Amino acid sequence: MRRGACAEPTIVPAVVRIRLPDSPGPARVEAVLTRALATLDPPVVPEVVWVPVLSRTSRRREELTYALVLSPATPRALAGDVEDLVRRMRRTIRKAVRRELGCRAEVALRFARDHEEVAACYRAMVGNPRDVHA
Repeated sequence: MRRGACAEPTIVPAVVRIRLPDSPGPARVEAVLTRALATLDPPVVPEVVWVPVLSRTSRRREELTYALVLSPATPRALAGDVEDLVRRMRRTIRKAVRRELGCRAEVALRFARDHEEVAACYRAMVGNPRDVHA
């Protein structure tokens, strides 16, 4: 019996930062992000994880940072312009966050930039988010 070659799915690592005047808690924000990304067309399978070591809190606003890894749900999901995908994701997330958490919420989405950021996201996904030097 012959097996076909199975290509690894494309993984897109990104970082989402959300600034909130009032803290609803990381779990609620994570649920809002996951629901929003599930509505993208073409669909993607998001994995959203809060990264405490990249999050900050000031006197006025809390900034929660999430690692976002996308796998395509269909072959055409990540085909084409990646910047277009980022724009669509940013717009979808911004609308959902403002609808659920208030119009003063700010959203920034970008690809992970450096090794330290990618490592912090990885540690959060494998269950060791506070170990900065692993």
